[in-house]
Amino acid sequence: MQIPVAANIYTNPTPPLKRFWRNQGQGVMTILFLLIAYIGFTVLRYWLTLKYSANPFILPDEMVYSNFARSIYEDFTIAMRNRPASYDNILYPLLLAPLYGLPTDADLFRCIQLINHICVNLAVFPAYGIACFFTKKRWLRIVLALAALLMPDIVLAGRVMTEGLTYPLFLLVVWLCFKGFDHKNPWYQLLPAFVSLLLYMGKSGGIGLTVAYGAVLVLYGIREWKENGSKEMLIRAAVFIGGYALMFLGFRLFMIYGLNNNYALENLYASQTNAISFQQIGQTIVGTALYSFYTIIGFGVLPLLVPFFHWRDYPASKRKQVLFMVIALTVYIISISYIFYGSEGSSVDLSGRVHTRYLFPFIPVFWAMSAYPLTREQSKLNTGMFIALSLAMTFLIGSGFDSVISDRTMPVDAVLLSHITHDFDQYDIRKLFTHIYIFLILSGGWLVYKQGWTGSVRKIFGVFLAMIIILTNITGYDTNRHNLETALAEDVKWMVQELEDEENVLLIGANNKYFDNHLSALDVSMRTAPYMIMVADMNEQLGPYGTLQKEYTTPQYWMEDISQPIPQGSVMVFSSSSKQKLKYLDSAETWESPNGYYVLARPNIQNRVFHSVLAGIFNYVPQHNAAVWVFDETVLSQSSVSVGMYVKSEASTGSFKISYGTKNATFNCTTTGEWVYFTVRPEDGATHLKMPITDVTGDVMVVDISVR
Repeated sequence: MQIPVAANIYTNPTPPLKRFWRNQGQGVMTILFLLIAYIGFTVLRYWLTLKYSANPFILPDEMVYSNFARSIYEDFTIAMRNRPASYDNILYPLLLAPLYGLPTDADLFRCIQLINHICVNLAVFPAYGIACFFTKKRWLRIVLALAALLMPDIVLAGRVMTEGLTYPLFLLVVWLCFKGFDHKNPWYQLLPAFVSLLLYMGKSGGIGLTVAYGAVLVLYGIREWKENGSKEMLIRAAVFIGGYALMFLGFRLFMIYGLNNNYALENLYASQTNAISFQQIGQTIVGTALYSFYTIIGFGVLPLLVPFFHWRDYPASKRKQVLFMVIALTVYIISISYIFYGSEGSSVDLSGRVHTRYLFPFIPVFWAMSAYPLTREQSKLNTGMFIALSLAMTFLIGSGFDSVISDRTMPVDAVLLSHITHDFDQYDIRKLFTHIYIFLILSGGWLVYKQGWTGSVRKIFGVFLAMIIILTNITGYDTNRHNLETALAEDVKWMVQELEDEENVLLIGANNKYFDNHLSALDVSMRTAPYMIMVADMNEQLGPYGTLQKEYTTPQYWMEDISQPIPQGSVMVFSSSSKQKLKYLDSAETWESPNGYYVLARPNIQNRVFHSVLAGIFNYVPQHNAAVWVFDETVLSQSSVSVGMYVKSEASTGSFKISYGTKNATFNCTTTGEWVYFTVRPEDGATHLKMPITDVTGDVMVVDISVR
């Protein structure tokens, strides 16, 4: 008797393990692989950070985030070095705030770097989800997800910078928005709205995604309504926009009543906001062209151009996603050009800082979007794309290469371009890399234009992009290698413990910069907020015997309101470069950090610190300079007492002249290191608290002072 065919289903069933593998196993293995990649890249990137970054850079942003994190931990307020501030991008400081509760013997900077790397490598998961929209090939999805972990700008996770948090958050928003275009339940739109708000809380530029997503929902909603009367997409748009508006209102209320954010104060970044004018519009247009060009180069050229010029190759179900990202990138580029290029660039030679670090999160998305047309065998490089490619290369070759890629292109702001930028002489070999890059792009473009995206052509471009990624990672870490002084890191830890019980600490910088100095590196790790001034500003406010006046003001710096008085009796911390400029009272307690990076001074019982201060003295060249001496007023009021200065020549022969008031003094040098004692008497017009030196000429010299 013949067994019916249907019965074979029961006599030869698919083995359970094979059936599970077919239905679930591949997905489980993919998740497992992504988890392994996440852990592996987290360890690798953190190890590289330990190797390439022992101390903060220091960027102004690092000071902002660390100070806000500390103020949130201390009293849940927004303050910059003990002064109230107005600021919205609070997500990253909220993440770091608990770290300021760590014991003082913990290396806070290393802990921040670890948190950054734990966050930034999470990008692999939404990157894989984004790739799923544009290719069904599992291996290609995994490759695209891993590429997200190879972005050279991940080097910024070694800084106290928000990119470590906002990069994966950006990709998560994109993935949620991609799903939201076709999600039937309109209430789903509240999810991308909420995560979009989190992205804005991390970095203001995140509003660009929100605007672009809402715009595409509205545009497609209007089209569907006109074509078939459907209001489904318009309802989604209303839920997203309305939900975001309500959540944003709740966020503002939290900032005002939860964190005491005072919106009556000027926002820290208000100084970067430019008024609308014809000049500003013109600079924005020039900047947009420059940024567009560099974005094309930084993205690997083809992955950015393909979605623009192969629009018709995408099915209708994918075009919403592509349009969304094109609009978002355009908004980002124009906004960055408007905010930065007018103040940091020149429309004459097209030079200036190129802030591609704000754009690098787009790369994994554009690579994924390019996967769809690039994997189609019959697709060729169309004429419009070839023209754009040629114009980009012509721009690079013929528009002043050395001025476009100049020493004003800051490495930290253009890591994507680090394989072709050469900010320092030792990196001139990158010119060779650049010309190779141009040759490969032009020849590769011509090959695609003639043959199309054949399998061999795709392999060639895959290898080329892989080489560029590897090279840019290497040069990215190289150009961003900074402050590897382990002795400084040791002094920072020592100082944090030394100042643990001090109620008020005053940091006094010597180089007229609030950020690029050792004191800012200390500031990042301190568990209580210090105050900070410049030594030149301090001298302007010193009263008798070096006592700081109660009403203390200094010039307005970028992100600090320094109009409030600094508490009396503060322990003063100077960088080592200030030691030659200070004459402490014998009764004032002073000591140095173990490796000599910091000098501490505690006022005496009369709250006095200095006997005399010499400010503004540095290595002079033969030209007019100015400095200010500040001395003990009671000493200068006594006609029988003179004030002396030792001047040391660093030249073997020569002379130098000092002019003070109506007097002049000229000294001849006969040997290197010769000391000359110079006396200033009250009858010479030195009876005032501040005595200007109007002219110092001669050989290079250093100055020490004493009072007799």
